[in-house]
Amino acid sequence: VAAPQGWAHARFEAVRAETVRLTRTVRDLTAQVERVTVREQAHAAVLTREVENVTRRAEAFIAEHSPAQDRAREQEEREVAGRAEVVDEEESKADAGATET
Repeated sequence: VAAPQGWAHARFEAVRAETVRLTRTVRDLTAQVERVTVREQAHAAVLTREVENVTRRAEAFIAEHSPAQDRAREQEEREVAGRAEVVDEEESKADAGATET
């Protein structure tokens, strides 16, 4: 009768030892996941700051170069308006010449 109790006790100890091992493994893996999560969150925060910095630099670059583009556009508009005035003057002269005859 003692042999079956010894076997049951040995089996119980084996199951308990495996349960402890599995519990420790789950705990270690959970801690590892938490470390990776924290690391990924930190990495995401770094990337977010980098995006914000690049966005600010891009906005500053655009703002800095926008006035030059505005001036170039205004100059072009003045040139087009000037050419239109010349055409109008020539047409007026042509019309005046035609009415004189």
